[in-house]
Order: sequence, then structure tokens, then C-alpha cells
Amino acid sequence: MSGPPGQPRWLWSCGVARLGCLNHDDAGTGMPAKIKTWLIWLTVAFLVFAVVRNPSQAANVVRAIWDLIYMTISGFVTFFGELVS
Repeated sequence: MSGPPGQPRWLWSCGVARLGCLNHDDAGTGMPAKIKTWLIWLTVAFLVFAVVRNPSQAANVVRAIWDLIYMTISGFVTFFGELVS
């Protein structure tokens, strides 16, 4: 039994590739779609756990991330404003 080009023949002969575990997503990340789905669900579960376990600390983390993003954008705006003037 031969598989598609680029995949080793042994994967198809042992049935690994036929199970769908090597199907890649269309985004071109190279990560198998099932693993990507599991990682997304684990991340969501962790975020829910963190918010339920300690909501004030979770809010502080989100606030710190937002402040970092805001200060970064503000710094670029100031830099380009000074560059133009």
C-alpha cells in the first residue's frame, strides 16, 4: 500500500497515517489538527481554572498584559511622532 507523496511508506502500511493523526491543518503551521485542538482546549481549561481559583490574580495578569500592550503601542506612536516632527 502506498501513501501520498512525502509520507513514508511504513506509516501507511502500519495504519498510522490512515487514522487521520497526520492530517495537518490548512493554516500551514505544520501541527497536526488533533494536537492543535487538544492544546486549545487545554489552554481554555487552564484559563477557566485560573479565573475560578483566583479571580483577582487573574485580573491582575490581564491588566499587566494590557498595560504592556498599551505602553508598547504608545512608545511606537511617540517614536514616530518625534521622528516626523
